[in-house]
Amino acid sequence: MQQYHEREFNLDIINIVNLVGGRENALTLISVLKGDVTLVLDEQTIRYSAGELAVINRNSAWRLSGKGDNLIIVLTLPSLYLSRFTSNLASWYFKLERGREANSSVRLRQHIAEVAISQLQGNPELGLMEIHSRLPLILRVLTQYCKIPPPAKRAGGYSQRIERVLEWMETHYAENVTLREAAQTQHVTEAYLSRLFSQEVGDSFRSRLADIRLRRVVSEMATSSRALYQIAHSCGFPDIRTFTVLFKKRYGVTPRQFRQTLREGGSNAASDALAADKTLPFSYAELFALLTGQARDGENLWQESGATQTLLINARQLPDKPVTLAKRRYVLAVGKLDEILKSHIQQQIMVARSQLPLGWIEVHQLISGDTIMPDFHTDEQFPTWSRYSNADLAISFLHRAGIGLLVRIRDENLLSDEAGYQEKLLAFIHHCVLMFGEEYVHNWRFIVMAGADAQSDPQAFSARFYALRERLPPCRIGLAWPFSGHNARLEQSPLFAMPLLHDVDFLGVCANPNEHIDYRNAGETDFAASTRYVEQRLQAVVAQLRARGLQLPLFLQNWNTLTGDTLYSNGSFFRGALLMKTLLQLPEQAETLGFWINSQAQNEVPGHTHIDTSSLALFYDTVSRRPIFHVLALRERLRGQLIAWGEDHLIARDGDKYIVLLTHSVTINPWLSIQQHLLHGYRRHLRFTLDGLEAGVWQVKKHLFDQQNGALYYEYARQHTRYGRDEETMAFISSRAEPTLALSDETVTDSWTVELQMDINAICLFELRRVG
Repeated sequence: MQQYHEREFNLDIINIVNLVGGRENALTLISVLKGDVTLVLDEQTIRYSAGELAVINRNSAWRLSGKGDNLIIVLTLPSLYLSRFTSNLASWYFKLERGREANSSVRLRQHIAEVAISQLQGNPELGLMEIHSRLPLILRVLTQYCKIPPPAKRAGGYSQRIERVLEWMETHYAENVTLREAAQTQHVTEAYLSRLFSQEVGDSFRSRLADIRLRRVVSEMATSSRALYQIAHSCGFPDIRTFTVLFKKRYGVTPRQFRQTLREGGSNAASDALAADKTLPFSYAELFALLTGQARDGENLWQESGATQTLLINARQLPDKPVTLAKRRYVLAVGKLDEILKSHIQQQIMVARSQLPLGWIEVHQLISGDTIMPDFHTDEQFPTWSRYSNADLAISFLHRAGIGLLVRIRDENLLSDEAGYQEKLLAFIHHCVLMFGEEYVHNWRFIVMAGADAQSDPQAFSARFYALRERLPPCRIGLAWPFSGHNARLEQSPLFAMPLLHDVDFLGVCANPNEHIDYRNAGETDFAASTRYVEQRLQAVVAQLRARGLQLPLFLQNWNTLTGDTLYSNGSFFRGALLMKTLLQLPEQAETLGFWINSQAQNEVPGHTHIDTSSLALFYDTVSRRPIFHVLALRERLRGQLIAWGEDHLIARDGDKYIVLLTHSVTINPWLSIQQHLLHGYRRHLRFTLDGLEAGVWQVKKHLFDQQNGALYYEYARQHTRYGRDEETMAFISSRAEPTLALSDETVTDSWTVELQMDINAICLFELRRVG
């Protein structure tokens, strides 16, 4: 058991077997971090499990028990501490709504976890300041949501004056307190207080003080190896003789006999009174993990001191001109063509196709790799084996799924063996036309990747491109140019001076803000400016094309938001709203967006600490979908005519349905400790109202996507193992790392209002449909 005592509060962190609480004049909160415990409160038995919270009002007798495989936080707030806020707070009673998802319990658990974290950090000054800034937040939640009328007969039947005296005794028992001092605190005479105390409590002041001290002594003797005289002195007894006499009179044995019996596991009156005070050791690593998760947990947490933001939208007030969101199609890169033969790749392709407008699968090294086997001679008149066999199987799968092929052609291949490469490529395309038909193959796309030689010798590159274009079938052929540097230098790119630009069908562009940010040296201004980097890069390319009278569609091949360049910070920094914001900011010319199929194909971890942040992958492994997949799926739900839009909101009407997208995008330096950012509040409390709705019953569907609802690495971190995760575990992680869905019916008169706690980079999408 780890204990922290302050005059104004008491915090215990316990792996509990048994614990007994006396009738203290204090408010006690018990937060269960792990396992199951049973609370006997005023003869009522209640079972609590991990993620639940119990409140024990003052002067209540209680007993807590467990099997030892648990962790709980016991926070005690004496009535004297409560009285400093308002004169009535110490006399109030509280009742919690049961359940892990109850808003008041969720918020209280978070604040209690943060108090424990501040205490465990061990800073004697700043830690205590943080604790005293959070304790009032606990009282605020209790007062606002959990206050109940006092019982018809208050526990103990004490007057407020006697309750204050009892609280004063509980706080000052270790000092040389007297009845006279107690009377002075209540501004009454010593004789009057003595009579009132005996009348209400049924015991003398001195006897009750001895009981309080003995209770503390018994608890200390069970958990401490200090000498008996030290324990007696710290609990307020003037000398060891007085202590021994009172102890034996109360429990029937001497303090030394009690301690010996306790060590041997025997029983006597004192040990029976302390039967609950049995605890077991626990892992501090596990404790910190549980506390961090508790402090971050919960959909409806908000920074209590922060102001509520309001947003009002009139559903009847449409823009002057109809505005709709641009429709886009997606490309998934798999690497080599024979990757498609793998069952998990096929599974991922079909999952993506079921939820996204998937147009093409991008492959590279089609001819120069080993997908198409070399020719060899046999004595068969009609060969039974084809060097295209594996390719046929892969393309047949795509053909059945109605997905095209996008072939990446590197300029280096044309440069090294232009004629040979073209002959092999055309032979393969001719074969595919015979196997799968012209209509299917002519919907394929080809993109030529310009390298360094193309920039140094644009005319030679143009000649190679035209030679290839003349021989390819009537497919769309694009060009990917390696733009570098800042947007202001784009006009200096040799591409915009090439006549070739008028003959390409689309232009491939990459945009990655991570290439231009030094995480360790950049200031907040640099990070804020990077938020619109992808949009600004594409807009700059569009501007250069327009200046030359061109309106080429853009293929955004590789893109990302601002992330860290290490695996840890990239995984810890949830970016849902930043991804959505980037998608919504893209210019309409960006007709096609590219992604990697999964992290393995992307070769996400080429070294020990760095990851490839040049693009995004939809899947992590066979079943785990990365956050970008869910962001795209939510983006595809945005249909119809736009009613209103802004920095962090978008409202559309699609027939009889309203679609409301609310986000909370936050750009910070992900190299820093993400936990510190979360704990110190980047949350947003939003009250949203959609006005002008038709009166009636509306069905409301809510999709929530935030750190606890879609953060894949967060779910991985909750499975504490270094030795791999089996299929069952992976399926569980995948199911947990998805946006949550809630459906409800609400009666609307004229407007619909919802209050949200938006965590860092959270996305919340509502669909409203009138049903009655």
